[in-house]
Order: sequence, then structure tokens, then C-alpha cells
Amino acid sequence: MTMPAASSAAVPAGQRRAPAASGPTPIIVPMRRKHLREIRRIDKLVYPRPWSMALYLDELQRGGERVYRVACTPGPHGRPAGVIGYGGFMIVAGEGHITSVAVHPDCQGHGVGARLMLELHREARRIDGLEALTLEVRSATPRRSGSTAGSAMCPSAAARTTTGAVLEESERMRW
Repeated sequence: MTMPAASSAAVPAGQRRAPAASGPTPIIVPMRRKHLREIRRIDKLVYPRPWSMALYLDELQRGGERVYRVACTPGPHGRPAGVIGYGGFMIVAGEGHITSVAVHPDCQGHGVGARLMLELHREARRIDGLEALTLEVRSATPRRSGSTAGSAMCPSAAARTTTGAVLEESERMRW
């Protein structure tokens, strides 16, 4: 990781520092199979129930129904190097639904998630006929307010979701 160092512990939204001006700007590229091992490492650090490799492979094979982007550190000659975050959405019935956004804990609080959200919004606007982009955020998710701040997402509904045997409170955001 060459992003500015940050603590792996969750930082309350009001205490989060702004992205470091001197840190390198991540390079956002389409997600490819070659990124999946690093993505799964991030998943295991940030999610209690990470996606399987098979699920990621299925998502990538769906092509036009899915849009996934990866944030990478800039490597030699400005080429993408290590994966520090990713995000994506699926298209169903004229709407995009953001399925996942995650940033490596060492790179959180430096604007990587905001850059990914902005890129997902840009991609959604390019799709003809897409009427909305939604994101369901678990209430227990650290930094959830920062992930949507400035992204043109606004609350549209409260939801209760059952994930496995767990009932989770969440907020549905809409663009």
C-alpha cells in the first residue's frame, strides 16, 4: 500500500480527517479477474460475511448487467498497481443497485471510497434508460455517513434486512 497511513480502527464520521493532499490519487479501472485475490483480501478485512470467489466470477461474467470498478495505487509509469478498494452495481428493472463498496482499512479516510462512489455515479449516468441508483447501507456500518456524503445519494427509506440469521437495520439511499 502506498496510500497515506491510517489506523485500521474505525473512525467516527465527525472525526475523520480529509483526504491527504500529498497522497497519491488512486487510479480507477474496470474490475477484472486479476484483481479478485486482492479484492477478497479486502473483503475479509471489512465484511463479516465476505463474498466467495465463485460469486465474484459470476458477477464479472454478467457483463452489461453489472458495473464494477477497482481503485488502485499508482505504480511505475502511472500504471495501476495494488488494489486498495472497489465498488460496483447491478442493473435491475431500469435501476442500478450498488452491491458493494469497500476500501482497505489502511486506506480508509483518504477519499478512496468517495472516488469510487463518484465513478459509479458517472458510469450510471452513461447508461441509457437507467432511472436511479440505490445503495442500502447497514446502520452498523462504520463511516456510513461519509461513504455517501457529497455523492448525491440521499436517504429514501429505512429497511430491515435479514442476512442469514441476523436482522439488520439499514438505510436505503437513492440518487
